[in-house]
Amino acid sequence: MKPLPMFLSLVFSLTADLVFLHTPFELAGILLFILVQFCYRTLLAIPLLPWLKSGLLLALFLTFTADFCGIKGSLLLAAALFYFILLLINLFHAWHQTFRSVPLLMALCLTMLLICDFHVGLYNLPRFLHPLPAALQNYCTLTAGHMIWIFYIPGQLIMVFLFLSSLRH
Repeated sequence: MKPLPMFLSLVFSLTADLVFLHTPFELAGILLFILVQFCYRTLLAIPLLPWLKSGLLLALFLTFTADFCGIKGSLLLAAALFYFILLLINLFHAWHQTFRSVPLLMALCLTMLLICDFHVGLYNLPRFLHPLPAALQNYCTLTAGHMIWIFYIPGQLIMVFLFLSSLRH
């Protein structure tokens, strides 16, 4: 795998983490994570236009569906949905290409990041959907925040390992 997109994905991830942890600019953080998905797309050799078109169409559909269902829509929600769809597309391609041109560790990394981001969504769900059942509210506020890091850190460590391995080849 090419080292430059892996390196850039790590830089953009770190920058997005710093933005989320130390600033109120959530949209900027999501945009940086979209750049991370662009780097993954490059590693997976997914053609750019179909990738963008699929991501945008599905994200717009989900944004309008959420608005129709009474979930408060926003640019932040639309960007988060776009990011999540891009991650799903990358994950699908990674597993489809595993053992051909994509290492198993890359597919595992993206799977861990998907589980992490699912918990990011749960953690933020109370901001967009009221009221929630008590059990779900408790999971979102008490557990999801911890689960984010349980999956995110190993996923990033896998990417660091893949990056370092690519430098040796």
